Amino acid sequence: MVVMLPPHCYVCGLDLRDVPDGQDLSSTFTLVHFALSREAEAAQEARARAGWVGHLENAVWFCNGHVELAQALAHLHWLEAKALIDAELPQRP
Repeated sequence: MVVMLPPHCYVCGLDLRDVPDGQDLSSTFTLVHFALSREAEAAQEARARAGWVGHLENAVWFCNGHVELAQALAHLHWLEAKALIDAELPQRP
């Protein structure tokens, strides 16, 4: 069993409270897995073998309005991808 953080768009902040009752969450949010360094990938695999459960550091939620932006950067290390996304966005409050 893997425990995931609830959907919350990294870009706009859309979350479960914003989704109408009865709407399929898979039609609203997508979990994007960005790349890891070899060392981080090995560490993630070691944690999984040890029984660790939790939200992976390279897995980030996006609403369907922003998922294409994320998927275009998914080949990048998650920190680099998030920095590029942050640079594209207006300053958040």
